[in-house]
Amino acid sequence: MSALTSLLRKPEKLFIVLLLILFPAGFIFHNIPFTRNIILGMTDTFILFVNSIVFYFLWKNAGSKKLLIWCVLAFLITFMLEYLGVETGNVFGDYYYGETMLLQLGNVPVVIGFNWVILIMATYTISLKLKINRWIAPIIGSLLIVVFDYVMEPVAMYHDYWQWIDGTVPLQNYIAWFVISLFFSYFLTIFRINPDSRVLRIYFFIQLGFFLLFRIEMLIR
Repeated sequence: MSALTSLLRKPEKLFIVLLLILFPAGFIFHNIPFTRNIILGMTDTFILFVNSIVFYFLWKNAGSKKLLIWCVLAFLITFMLEYLGVETGNVFGDYYYGETMLLQLGNVPVVIGFNWVILIMATYTISLKLKINRWIAPIIGSLLIVVFDYVMEPVAMYHDYWQWIDGTVPLQNYIAWFVISLFFSYFLTIFRINPDSRVLRIYFFIQLGFFLLFRIEMLIR
């Protein structure tokens, strides 16, 4: 009881524990026929909910006017790039979003821009923890985000988050992820914005582990 009381007094730790329960549970429910469609239908709502709480803890720890401006611009620009990508195929390659993501605007899930913001900040702050030169950190963070996307892509297609026209993820996609992340990460560096948050970093690795589980499952299936 004392351990639970202590946990309740530390909302960040409580939220991390909740994430460590929800994501493995989500993996299990994705693989149960009875619950699979229900879980898939909740995907973007769940991502929006969790991202919002992660952002709350981030803001509580490192909120600033500069960070807010960066987040708004990063959200709007990445969402616009996703829209152009879907419409033209000139940004990431030829792809389209599936029906799993229900809340869409212009055939792009509303949560996608928010996800870009969270991922870029997470990989950037993880790279800073390596105690390397602050001008090198954005490169490391951008490489990490490409690794994340590489792990995620087959899982995203399997669950119909999005689909590539020819069923193959083009090199162009990974280059675009790297360039976009690098661009926004350098703005964090230039304006000395450090979105430091333990919740943010742990959330990134929990997501990565979640997609890794599916990749392993897909390999052995």
